[in-house]
Amino acid sequence: MKLKFIVPIITDEDLGPMEERVGNYVSESTEVHVESIPYGSVSNESFLDEAVNTPSVIKMAGKAERDGYDGVFIECMLDLGLEAVREVVDIPVVGPGRTSILCAVDLADNFSIITELEHTNVSFLHLVRSLGLESKLASIRSIEMPVLELNNRSRLLQSAMEAAETAVIEDGAHSLILGCTRMVGVETEMRNRLKQKGYHVPLIYGVPLTLRYLENLINSELTQSKRTYRTPPEKKNTLFDRI
Repeated sequence: MKLKFIVPIITDEDLGPMEERVGNYVSESTEVHVESIPYGSVSNESFLDEAVNTPSVIKMAGKAERDGYDGVFIECMLDLGLEAVREVVDIPVVGPGRTSILCAVDLADNFSIITELEHTNVSFLHLVRSLGLESKLASIRSIEMPVLELNNRSRLLQSAMEAAETAVIEDGAHSLILGCTRMVGVETEMRNRLKQKGYHVPLIYGVPLTLRYLENLINSELTQSKRTYRTPPEKKNTLFDRI
């Protein structure tokens, strides 16, 4: 099995360590190839970022299908471009946002999302509403750390733990979702600390969960419905020739 892992931002980061890390989340026989988009912005923190970065994601996913990949993973908790990509390819395409939310409501009566910045909260609210699960949303709590600063792991751990405890104590959250894929590396310590404090709630980091879900879809010979995500009619479109 071969998966394309799309990083939907422009970056000069060496993606080798990320490819090695996500490779540990899947079966030994599964290959995961990580690639960032060539055109767009450096992070996804606004509707504008989503609009700017989506075209390259669409083009890259189409190429992945032509190159023989079995599935596509879009590395963004807002599921950037997911519905458009599902229209243009037949192989399964997943994003960690909706997968994490659906898992949270299966494991608990409600959930809270821990985001990086308050102004991204409305984007998550749109995602939750699109799934018809607003009644299950306990809260959205932000830690006020831009995506590009999340590599400060000590600060991230402290801020995310404060938000998690607030969500559980004040908002009544029964499960928690880390709302950015770049919050990697603090999930295990957060789970341990929550248990030590007596908060026995699931804490979901969406990347490993969703990669394994994608593997299961492929192994089960399942993909997105073409009655929902209809193949667009052919028409003149010069955008993809220019990016």
